[in-house]
Amino acid sequence: MVDLIGSIRKLRLKTWKQFLLLSVLFLILAGCGGGIQPVTSGSSAGLNNAPPATISVTLTAEQAQLIALLASPDNKNRESAVDVISRNPDPVYVDALVAALNDTDDIVVGYDIDILTRIGEPAVDPLIRSLEIQNPKVMRSATQILAAIGDPRAIPYIFALVSNSDSDVQNSAIFALQLFGNQVVEPAIDQLKNDSAAIRAGSAAVLGTSRDNRSIDPLIEVLKDEDVNVRRAAAISLGLYTDPRIVEPLIALLNDPSAQVRAAAASSLQTADARAAEPLMQALQDPDAEVRAMAAQSLGHLADPRAIDPLLEAIKDENETVMTQAVNALLWYGEPIAERLNAALDDERGLKLLTIDYPFFFSKGVAGTKEIIIKALNDYGDVNMAEAFLNSGNQELADAADHWAGMNGYHIESKPLKPGESRQTWNGTP
Repeated sequence: MVDLIGSIRKLRLKTWKQFLLLSVLFLILAGCGGGIQPVTSGSSAGLNNAPPATISVTLTAEQAQLIALLASPDNKNRESAVDVISRNPDPVYVDALVAALNDTDDIVVGYDIDILTRIGEPAVDPLIRSLEIQNPKVMRSATQILAAIGDPRAIPYIFALVSNSDSDVQNSAIFALQLFGNQVVEPAIDQLKNDSAAIRAGSAAVLGTSRDNRSIDPLIEVLKDEDVNVRRAAAISLGLYTDPRIVEPLIALLNDPSAQVRAAAASSLQTADARAAEPLMQALQDPDAEVRAMAAQSLGHLADPRAIDPLLEAIKDENETVMTQAVNALLWYGEPIAERLNAALDDERGLKLLTIDYPFFFSKGVAGTKEIIIKALNDYGDVNMAEAFLNSGNQELADAADHWAGMNGYHIESKPLKPGESRQTWNGTP
């Protein structure tokens, strides 16, 4: 049996009556208030008509004492309470634990989240009711617990939070909905018709991570949504699928009036087929740098030979991110482009770029490209770059590092990896 008395002795409250009084207070507060309105298709988010509160009236003296302890002004007392409760997570504590989700002590909140998740179904309705108080901290924790429990009754109530004014609450709600897996697909498709653009966008994001083919046609349809964020979310989500149906709609989106939407479409086309190559090459001329960068990135994944010349030209782009993405894209083509890539990078701007981008060269390990990154080390490199060369697992690069160190008055040596560390090696990953 839990040493409850030993824990209670640590209390700084003076009498058992105070314990009982505070426990009753907690139960009253937990039972007060209205409820929440689940979001339905075509309605904006609202929080009313939640499951009715229920109050347990069958408490042992020990349970009442622990519930009272959760109301203590002293955090050590509250920590003691949740520690004891965690050893026997009885549903009788649910309302008090839900109320304690607003505790200023992260240790207490961490225990609360774990205990309520373990209690499971009996905690669902009180957690749904807790969303009504509009406390961002409580909302975030409650959605996390509801998702971990996985009861589908919570889905419409969590959807209501997707349009919350607090961005952290929005993100927590979307993340929580994604954890429901296939259970959320049909509700999310339904919410694509919601009056709230925020909920439509959140629903589109959820449907992407579901990887459920039922989502594809509805997502394609909302690419025509009047709201920029909805179109962008749908474009990003479609990029998580490899279905041939997504290609033409995403190509059409490369002409969207919003640069953000065009960039999302360009990025998502990296999973497409050869139909996307020409439109992406045209997108390398887009007035927006992010669109050009995403187009270059996707062309690398497609590795269509027609894109080599446009990508070599994109290395001259005034924007460094576009330049970097064009270089990295060309590495996907392998050894046949090495000589032309080296020539395109053999100037001050290109060599300075390589002092930052050399890890990607390491990861691809393209034959014929070591010469240009060694030149970058010699002309513009630093000791960190030299140490990376030394530990690359390639003797030619290690010799170049020793040479650079000798020329620049440094002593470098190979260092063993510390626990949890990794390093990029030539033609491989850590």
